[in-house]
Amino acid sequence: MARSYTSFSRLLTALLLLLSLGARAQLQLTGPAAVTQDFSALATSGTATLPAGFQLAGGTSPVYGNTSNTSATTQAGGTSGTGALSGSSSGGAYNFAPGVTSSATDRALGFLSSGSYSSPRSILLAVRNSTGQTLTDLGVAFDIEKYRTGTRAFDWQFYTSPDGSTWSLVTDGSQSYAADAAVAVLNPPASLSKAATLSALNLADGGTLYLRWSYVGSGGSTNAQALGLDNLVLTPTLSGTPAPAAITTGPITGSPFCAAGSGAAVAVPFTLTGGLTGTFAAQLSDAAGAFSADLTRNLIGTGTSSPLAATIPAGTAAGTGYRIRVVQASSATIGSPNGANLTVATAPATNGVTLAPATDQSLTTTGTGAAITATPSMPSSFTWLYSTSSDGPFTTVISGATAASYTPRGADFGGAGTYYLVARATSTCGSVAGTSAPVTLTVKTPTPSVTATPSPVPDFGSVPVGTPSAARPVTLSGRNLGGDVTLTPPAGFQLRTGTTAFSCAALTLPVSGGSLTTTVEVRFVPAAAQAYSGVITLTSPDAALLDGIAVSGTGVAPAYPPSLSTAAVSAVTSTTATAGGTVLDEGGRPVTARGVVYAPTEAPTTQDDFTQDGTGTGSFGSALTGLTPGTTYYVRAYATNAQGTSYGEQRSFTTAAVSLAAEPTQGSTLTATAVAPTSVTLAISGGDGAKKLLLVTPGPALSFQPADATTYLANTVFGQGDQPAPSVYVVAAAATASVTVTGLSASTEYTYMVFDYNDDNTSGAENYLLTPAGELTLSTPAPPAGLLLADNFDYSAGDRLTAHGWMAHSAPGTNAILVSTSGLSYGGYDADAAGRPAAANAAASLAASGEDVSRPFPSQGAGTAVYASLLVSVNAVTTADYFFHLGPDPLSTTFRGRLYVRPAATAGKIQFGVAGSGTIQYAAAEYDLKQTYLLTVRYVFGPSGTETRLYVNPGQAEPATADATSTEAASSAPANLGSVVLRQSSNTTQLLVDGLRVATSYNAARAFSAAPLPVTLTAFSARRTGAGVQLQWATAQELNARTYHVERSTDGRTFTRVAAQPTAGTTTQARRYAALDASAPARQLYYRLAQEDTDGTLHYSSVVSVAAGLGTPAAALTVAPNPADPARPVTLLLTGRAGQALTLQLLDNAGRLHHTQALRPLTDAEQFPLTLPANLPAGTYVLRVTGAGSQPLHTRLVLVR
Repeated sequence: MARSYTSFSRLLTALLLLLSLGARAQLQLTGPAAVTQDFSALATSGTATLPAGFQLAGGTSPVYGNTSNTSATTQAGGTSGTGALSGSSSGGAYNFAPGVTSSATDRALGFLSSGSYSSPRSILLAVRNSTGQTLTDLGVAFDIEKYRTGTRAFDWQFYTSPDGSTWSLVTDGSQSYAADAAVAVLNPPASLSKAATLSALNLADGGTLYLRWSYVGSGGSTNAQALGLDNLVLTPTLSGTPAPAAITTGPITGSPFCAAGSGAAVAVPFTLTGGLTGTFAAQLSDAAGAFSADLTRNLIGTGTSSPLAATIPAGTAAGTGYRIRVVQASSATIGSPNGANLTVATAPATNGVTLAPATDQSLTTTGTGAAITATPSMPSSFTWLYSTSSDGPFTTVISGATAASYTPRGADFGGAGTYYLVARATSTCGSVAGTSAPVTLTVKTPTPSVTATPSPVPDFGSVPVGTPSAARPVTLSGRNLGGDVTLTPPAGFQLRTGTTAFSCAALTLPVSGGSLTTTVEVRFVPAAAQAYSGVITLTSPDAALLDGIAVSGTGVAPAYPPSLSTAAVSAVTSTTATAGGTVLDEGGRPVTARGVVYAPTEAPTTQDDFTQDGTGTGSFGSALTGLTPGTTYYVRAYATNAQGTSYGEQRSFTTAAVSLAAEPTQGSTLTATAVAPTSVTLAISGGDGAKKLLLVTPGPALSFQPADATTYLANTVFGQGDQPAPSVYVVAAAATASVTVTGLSASTEYTYMVFDYNDDNTSGAENYLLTPAGELTLSTPAPPAGLLLADNFDYSAGDRLTAHGWMAHSAPGTNAILVSTSGLSYGGYDADAAGRPAAANAAASLAASGEDVSRPFPSQGAGTAVYASLLVSVNAVTTADYFFHLGPDPLSTTFRGRLYVRPAATAGKIQFGVAGSGTIQYAAAEYDLKQTYLLTVRYVFGPSGTETRLYVNPGQAEPATADATSTEAASSAPANLGSVVLRQSSNTTQLLVDGLRVATSYNAARAFSAAPLPVTLTAFSARRTGAGVQLQWATAQELNARTYHVERSTDGRTFTRVAAQPTAGTTTQARRYAALDASAPARQLYYRLAQEDTDGTLHYSSVVSVAAGLGTPAAALTVAPNPADPARPVTLLLTGRAGQALTLQLLDNAGRLHHTQALRPLTDAEQFPLTLPANLPAGTYVLRVTGAGSQPLHTRLVLVR
């Protein structure tokens, strides 16, 4: 035991020595003399160890001491002879030689990059000041040696660092090497000397300075130059008084020490100051820590460097107060003692051992017991042993149990039985052994078990007699088994493993090592129509009882497809007939459908035309309608049950022929009377056919011609009628002189063609006039830019938005969105609260997670930019979430143009952001809580993708650059945009929303307030003349006015300037003005005045209208201004209805009537004031004018509050 202890002590001493050497792995400056390194110590090895203090590193930011750094070369290469460098030399850290690799004594340290060994690479050096003085300057001189040319440029860079990680380039020690013309070995190598002085270092004694030489290539790792460092000379400049000679003894580990046998080895570390050198000794104190004054006594080890290898002598008295110090008798220098008391032990007389817990244990042969811990009286090593007798002898050693704690395992003992366990402790000092009292262990054989999953097996349900059911897997897991497991199925059930055949015989499963893990399959094969219930039994040797696996199912009579016959066809006319059949046998399962199938081709099936005529057995009749005259049809009866569909015999019949009606002699022509973005109204005239077949196709040409005796079904919605040819649709097939085609796409070219025909009002008698046919090609216009929806939420405080045209589409009624007690305002915004009655100035309050509401607007297709402006004031927000978005009509889960808010990095600040359907993009600016901001969202989608922009507090013109932009692929585009949503966040965002405007132009959505003219305008009129439209206006006074601009519009929404007149500036005199719009088109027009002040501010007049050109104008209905405010005058212009008694109706989008008004225009261009109900909610409405004998007129009105 003494030898083990001594070996351990020596190992510990060696480890301490290595640790100390690692700590001292630096180049030492011990005085003012220069220190030289010529790398000759590398000798000839390709894996030579670097001199003290040197390391190699890769990468652009090397750190001295990094664990990935290396301390040896990887290659050796000379300039001649065997092993010389070449153009194909491997890359690596090189031990260079000017001459033959294996014999040259002059060496250099450097790099060659090639392949995976790429640049940059660095040589790092730690330089320690051990002079006892301050290092003020350091001269660094060295040679850069080039051993191989290369076609890539390289730099040799010299750096210095105070900490080994932060480097400063020293240009005096750096050198650039241009690319060479070829790769070649240089013999002898080219050498370049460098010198640099590192000034003002002021490095204290014991401090460390770091140097670095980096090898940096210009791209790539091939064809590199080979560069090395040689002849390094470091010349220190010192200042200050040398430190006094002193020795400091370091911490000593390994206590307690055993003074038995040959003594105890101890490593004694120390540090020096004051330039001490020579031999040093370790001196041992007495047990009380007192040292002899004689520096030559009680010495336990000597040496010249730290640590000293010492030995506490055998027989040293035991004690706990020993100390060790390092001394030098020759210089009478006494070192400080180590800092902590050391314990010296001697071999004990006895070594008592106790066990805890010492209670009896029971375990299985495959299980474990509770951990038992041995406690000796002295530090010890352990052996655990057992016997079958409580009195021993304890000679059976438990393999691997050598720790102070042992957990009993059944496998460590000789099978089932009673065992007595002891722990034997041998003291580490003196090898004195002691044995504990025994602990009784009872080892038992475990109970065998098998677990089945699932158990019971789910019921197999109803299975036809003699028909196997689908197989169901059962996983078996067994343990502690003494032999194979046999499964025996009950009657009606079969078993198998893998892909073997199913069998009702017993199935035996092999067991390995007492364990079973496998999967069996069970299926149900009933032999009779009855219920089955049983148990799959499991047996195994030494297993008295294993749980069975319950199985069940029901056998039912077999089922077949129904049998039936087809009745003879009767009552055949040109378009109808009577057929039928008889279901003779249901096939064991109920017949759930029956009828006949028919087609002009043989063997019709349910994929052709069919009837449905009841269920069950018996006869049935089938009425066939819509047949084509003069056509042979084939008919079969069918019946369907759970087994499938059966057909009766085939019968055929031929419908009566119908004579074609007389062919028209004159074709019609087409004229467009109204063209809108999504609809066209066509007038059909000139033909003499009783009926007209109108076809439409996208594009510039339509080549299809109808077939006689063919009936085509029409629908005026494009794409909903018959499609007799690809992309050709029937939109009219009747006696008509005018057709309005809807469902068209804006900005799209369509071709229309009309064929006259007669059919004597009989299907199949159609006789089409193919030539001439009327044809017309035109394009639908782009949708007009204008307001789609507006809501200022000016309702009674506490009202639910759902009471004012909004629909709750999520969590209706839960924390409903209510109208607040106050609204928001923002200067220059048309939805501003300025000028709104205080009692009506309110906003929508989004305060808690719950109800979300939406509102539709006229849907917009691909390519149309939709803008939404709203005022927002955020009271609180905890995490990022969205509170507003756009969607399709009807609304689905396709949320687009989402508007987000989140807390900003600065406390009390927020940020706004947008997203289409994916990544959120936030505006960089931060904004205050509880302040009002104008947010405008722009969303556009099309085949090239989608884009969502956010403008925060934008000006009158749309900004060129958005505050945030989110772009996504076209795959994320919605079908359309037609709804707007207010969403209550689940993340406790609280805010107010006001002044909502949705439009197809920035100007309509941003809507700068139209301030009243700062003049007294007494008249403003527009009158169409032969020269154009004459505009006249008069003022009573003017204030700071500069110019009047005349602005024209074709829709009452978007205006352009057509004329200008200078003003009188500031005057109190009445003045009259006139302007001529000579280029006015011959259609309904709208005009307004924009008065520009001297400071550039614009003010607008009310809008006046002028009817279409000379002659009787087309019937039309317009309203201005639009959008309209009920608090201001609203005017209707009705053209083409002179002298008629008419009724005006105001309806919402759901068709509910809100207002009626009687009209009787005296001329073909008459204006009427529109009286709106005072409590009419904001929204989009339809104005409809009807009268006896005339087509209804419609227009849309957007109402804001």
